[in-house]
Amino acid sequence: MEIRFDWPKIYTSVLAERSAPVKMASAAVARIEDDIRRSAGPPGGLFGTGPEICERYGLRRETLLEAVRILEDRGIARMRRGPGGGLIVMEAPRTDIAVALARYFVFVGLSDEQASDAQKAIWLLHRHDIAARAGTTEAFIADFRNMLASGKTPLHSLDNSARPSLLSLNRSIRPFAEALDKLAEHRERAVTLLYNPPSAGPDTCSAGLAGFVAELLIAEIGRRRQKGDFRVGFELDLADRFGVSRQVLRQAMRLLEDRGVVRCERGRSGGIMATTVHPPGVIERIADHYAQVQLIDRDFRPTLSMLGRLNRLLVACKAEQADWDEIGQLIGLQKWEDPTSHMMRIHLEWRVLDNPVLSLLEQVLSAYRARRAGNATLLAVSDLDALRCSVFGNFDCLRSGNLVAADEHFDTLNGQITELLGHH
Repeated sequence: MEIRFDWPKIYTSVLAERSAPVKMASAAVARIEDDIRRSAGPPGGLFGTGPEICERYGLRRETLLEAVRILEDRGIARMRRGPGGGLIVMEAPRTDIAVALARYFVFVGLSDEQASDAQKAIWLLHRHDIAARAGTTEAFIADFRNMLASGKTPLHSLDNSARPSLLSLNRSIRPFAEALDKLAEHRERAVTLLYNPPSAGPDTCSAGLAGFVAELLIAEIGRRRQKGDFRVGFELDLADRFGVSRQVLRQAMRLLEDRGVVRCERGRSGGIMATTVHPPGVIERIADHYAQVQLIDRDFRPTLSMLGRLNRLLVACKAEQADWDEIGQLIGLQKWEDPTSHMMRIHLEWRVLDNPVLSLLEQVLSAYRARRAGNATLLAVSDLDALRCSVFGNFDCLRSGNLVAADEHFDTLNGQITELLGHH
C-alpha cells in the first residue's frame, strides 16, 4: 500500500501534539529576524524606525513593542530612542544556544536525577556515534543488548565520571551536554530569584520594565512549581500585583513564552500556565541553530536512531498500566498510510519518559530531519502488514519487559522505515 510522507505536515506534527495559534508578536519576530539575517546589515545599523516597521509588517505599536522585547532578549536587535532612533541590529545576532538550553532546563524544573540520566544518555550516544563512524555499530548493539539482558535499565551501568570532553561530541548533542554543564550556574541564579526576587526596580534589568517583570514572574513560577502548581494567574491580577500596565505585563509574557517558560490559555479556566510540554518556539530555535551550523546527516541521523531506541526502552522502564493501555489504544487508531498519525503516541511517550533533556533532544532532531526534507511529499510503497507486525511486536515486548526482544523488533522496524525513506 502507498504511504504518503508529507514532510511539512510531519514537521508540524513533531512540533506539537495539537496546533496552537501563533501569537502576532512571535510571527513578527520570525519575519523581522529573517529579514535582518537576509539583509546582512552591519551591526549597529538601523533596520528601521518604529513607524516604518509597523507599516512594513502591518503591526500595531503594542505588538511591535512585544516583538522588540523578544528580539532584545535573543540578542538580535534593540530599540534606540530619540533622534535617529529605531530598531538597531545588535553586535552578536546569534544566541548562545547552550545558555538558552540551560535556562530552559532550570525553568522546567529539571531534577538532579533527570540531569544525571541525560548525561549518561549523552555518553551512550557518543559511544554509538564513534561506532557508527568506525563501522562497528553491530558490535556496539551487541554490547548494548548484553547490558539489557542483565535486567538493568538501559542507563544503569553507565558512569558519569567517564564523560567525554565537549569538543569530542558531535554537533547534534554538544549544546545539550554543554547546557547540562552550565546547569549549576543557572540553578544558583534561579534560587536567588526564588528566595530574593529583584526589588531595586526596573533599572536593574537590561530589558527594561518588561524584563524586570519577567524576572519576578520566573520567581513566582519557581515557587508554584515547588508546590506542584502550574497555574500562574490571570493577566489583570498579575498586572495589579506587580503594579504595571497590562501592556508591560504582556511584553513580559511574550518574553517568557519565547523562552518556553509559560503558555497563555484563553477562557475562564485558562490564564497563564507554566509549560508542561516543549513549546514549538523552543524546538524551532534549536533547529534554527542546527541549520546555522549546517548540521548534516552524519551529524545527527545515527544519533536520532540510537536516541529513538534508547527512549523507547526508558519508556518501558517507567510506564504504568494506564500508560500502556493508552499507548496501545493510540497504536490501534493509527492510520498506517499517514505517518503523522503516529505522532500522538510519540508525544505521549515523551510525557511518560519524564526527562526534559532526552525528550527535547529527540523532538528537535526529528523536527530538524523533517525540515531538511523541505516541502517535498514522498510517496512510498510498503507492506503495511509487515510494518504493523513490527510495531505491535515492539510494543508487546516493551510492555512485557522483554527489552532485548523489543530492541530486536526496533531494529527490524527501523530497517523497514529506512528502506522506505532512503536518504530523506
